[in-house]
Amino acid sequence: EQYAFVKEFMEKKGYAQYEVSNFSRKGFESKHNLNYWRGGEYIGLGVAAHSYIDGKRGWNISKLPDYIKRLKNGQSPQEESKNLSALEQFMDALLFGLRMNEGVDVEKLEKRFNVQLDEARKSVLHQMLEHRLIVKDGSLLRVTDQGRLVLDEISVRLV
Repeated sequence: EQYAFVKEFMEKKGYAQYEVSNFSRKGFESKHNLNYWRGGEYIGLGVAAHSYIDGKRGWNISKLPDYIKRLKNGQSPQEESKNLSALEQFMDALLFGLRMNEGVDVEKLEKRFNVQLDEARKSVLHQMLEHRLIVKDGSLLRVTDQGRLVLDEISVRLV
């Protein structure tokens, strides 16, 4: 009920929802957020910041004193990093893309990452389509308003 209230309230004030948790006036969508949800690269600067470059995800140390100490000692503040497999990159892009109102083009993702959606995940998507939590237009998938209410569950089932 609260989600529906906020959505209606924002739309009445001239703000359009472009992602599950973001609204803006037309043309003022967050470029950072859109890049993130579309699977683009980004550099995170600061305590606990995350980066994603060339299929590698990294994150900085989360405690400010340790972060400062590393910088003073000429060390990288990065705590850890992980090279993502093509499937992991594909799944990130799929799940993040489902957050956006524009949806996600599965065929484009399959070509981009050279990964095919497996039968188990196709079955999950088919169930979501049957329950009208997701709609499909060609290879484009979008979460419905009802699906947004359970988007975390949809994501868990796809993983």
